[in-house]
Amino acid sequence: NQLRSLEQADKMHSDGAHVAESTPRDHNAEDNRPQSSEAENVSQEEETAHNQRAPDPKIAQASQRMFDSVAAFLRGELSLTGQECTLLAAMNERAAAEYDKFGDYAEGLCVFFERLSQKSEILREYLADVDEIDRQVTELEAVASALDGYTSSLESRLRTASAPPSPSWSLGTAKLSF
Repeated sequence: NQLRSLEQADKMHSDGAHVAESTPRDHNAEDNRPQSSEAENVSQEEETAHNQRAPDPKIAQASQRMFDSVAAFLRGELSLTGQECTLLAAMNERAAAEYDKFGDYAEGLCVFFERLSQKSEILREYLADVDEIDRQVTELEAVASALDGYTSSLESRLRTASAPPSPSWSLGTAKLSF
């Protein structure tokens, strides 16, 4: 069909040139024109026959192969473009699935962080209690140490006071003091 269209366009162009040549511009100009010779008429007929003759089969086949090759190339390009679009769509779906997983993971992390914060708050209360107990234990240790010192002092006094008198001592001269 395309070959025929090209042939028709070429024929119309050729015929248009012949029509323009054969169409008089002025009726008087045609009368003033000398009569053409028979050789010129035959040459014009041969040229017209040459323009109207069927195209060379080799040219027709080469043109057909060219159109077929161009069509195959365009089909391949369109197929490749379609495959690329399909691949991009699959990649987009895969990326969306991965982003959904990341979103779920991030949501899980937020829940975990919230629970961890709550537990940390509870532990802070216990740590405050532990710090208070530690302070109280330190105070008790200081009191116990003071009591231990005082008790030691009392023991030493009591030993001294309750120690049996030595033989060199006389009973009348010993004085006990508390």
